[in-house]
Amino acid sequence: ELLRPRLKASGGPVDTRAMTRQHMALGSLAAVIALVAAVVVLTMPATRDRTSAQNRVAAGQSAAPKRSAAPVLAHSSEQILRARSFTTSHPASWRLSTVHGELGFVEYRLSSSAPVSLGVPPAGGTAITIGESPTSAKLAALFARFHVARDRVAHLFRYFHTTPPLARGVTQTLQPRTVSLGGVEAAETSYTYTYHRRTIVQSDVLALRGDRIVLVTFVAEPAVARAGEAGLAMLTSHWRWL
Repeated sequence: ELLRPRLKASGGPVDTRAMTRQHMALGSLAAVIALVAAVVVLTMPATRDRTSAQNRVAAGQSAAPKRSAAPVLAHSSEQILRARSFTTSHPASWRLSTVHGELGFVEYRLSSSAPVSLGVPPAGGTAITIGESPTSAKLAALFARFHVARDRVAHLFRYFHTTPPLARGVTQTLQPRTVSLGGVEAAETSYTYTYHRRTIVQSDVLALRGDRIVLVTFVAEPAVARAGEAGLAMLTSHWRWL
């Protein structure tokens, strides 16, 4: 069963069947240095090359250049996630499952341990759920109302209920504030609550780009939240919109 946030407007409940829950290039100076070095090497007298080779042979070395070791994969601990409107990376050890819903809704469920239930991981685990959906006409109209307002994405959080239905004692620990997700205006907020007698912390990041809306939700127990936040930081820092 998909966990769908309940989108509310002042005029009554809004249909949210398609909604869900939800931180190198070489410089020109280096290039100039490399070019100068190449010119120097190419213009060195050939006799010096022969002398260098003879010296290596005399020392018992091969005149042939030494082969370098095979390159090491720099991001072997990361796994790429490609969705319809974005790409990102997550820890390779985390489990990923994908659920397709109605009207183009897709939910990507990441967990450091066993599969998640309603976005909440088993005890001792952390979970990140990414909900991707087309923007409904009603939501687009709501967003248009904040077109000239500052922190307009943050305003949308007032229409969402993203914590699990059985959450008790829900407290908003961070008021919605504007952040950036892949260079696009987004908003984040945080909660704490009790779920099946377990204390849970939850962080949401909401972004709206073109005709797609994305809700990223991080859930963990306080004791393991800091370790799990490294996975969230990887995901948000590698985020690229398509």
